Amino acid sequence: AVLGILFGLLYGAFFGQSRRLQRLAMTLIVALAILGSVVFMTRNAPLWEHVPGIRRVAQFTLADSSFQTRLIALESSWKAFKERPTFGWGVENFGVAYNAHYNPSYARYEEGWFDRAHNVLAEVAVTQGAVGLAAYIAIFALFYYSILTKRGDTRARARAAILGGLTSAYFVQNLFFFDTPVSYLYFFALIGFVMHEGAAASGEEKRAALAPRLAYQTPFIVGAYALVVALAYILYAFHF
Repeated sequence: AVLGILFGLLYGAFFGQSRRLQRLAMTLIVALAILGSVVFMTRNAPLWEHVPGIRRVAQFTLADSSFQTRLIALESSWKAFKERPTFGWGVENFGVAYNAHYNPSYARYEEGWFDRAHNVLAEVAVTQGAVGLAAYIAIFALFYYSILTKRGDTRARARAAILGGLTSAYFVQNLFFFDTPVSYLYFFALIGFVMHEGAAASGEEKRAALAPRLAYQTPFIVGAYALVVALAYILYAFHF
C-alpha cells in the first residue's frame, strides 16, 4: 500500500498538470520518507506494537523465519528454473519442482511445506519458464504504458495515478506472497477497466467507423457465448 501511494505521488511530482500539484506531491514524498525513517529508527519502541501494519514492518529482521523460508524457496526456485528454463515445469507444478530441489535447511524455520514460491515472479519462472515470465512481465509493461502515455486533463492524470498506484501495490505484494482468487479478481478488474477506457468510443465519427465491423463480429460474439456456456458446464460437471 505504501509503495502504491509512493507511485501516485511520484506520478504527480513528474506529470502533475500544475506546478502547485507537483510541489505538493514532492512535499508529501519527503514527508513519507521522513515518516519511514522515524519508524525505522524507533522500530523497537512499544508504540508501534499497537499500530496495525506498521507493527509487522517495525518488528521485521533478516533473521525472521518467514523471510528465511522465502529465501530458501527462491534458491530452490532458481535451481528448478535452470533445469527447465524455456517452458518450465508446467502450470501448478511448483510443488513438484520444489520437492525436486528441496533444501533441508528449510526445516530449521518451518514445519509446513511450500507448495507456492511466495513470489509470483519466481513461481511463473519455474512453472512457465522464460516464455511465461516474459509474457507475465509484458502484461505490466503494457499496463503502465497505457497509463503513463495518456495524460490528458487533471481528472485523467488523477485516474492514471490511482490506477498506477493500485497496480504497483499489487505487483510489490506478489514479490512476497502468492495469488489467490481474491487478488486475481482485483487485478483482472483493473485490467478490464483500463482496457475499457482505452477501447471506449469517442464521438460519433469513431462509432460510425466501427459500425461496418459489427457484421464481421457477430460470429465471434456467438462463439464467445457458446464458449462461456461450455466452460460453465465444464466447471459444474468436473469441479463443482
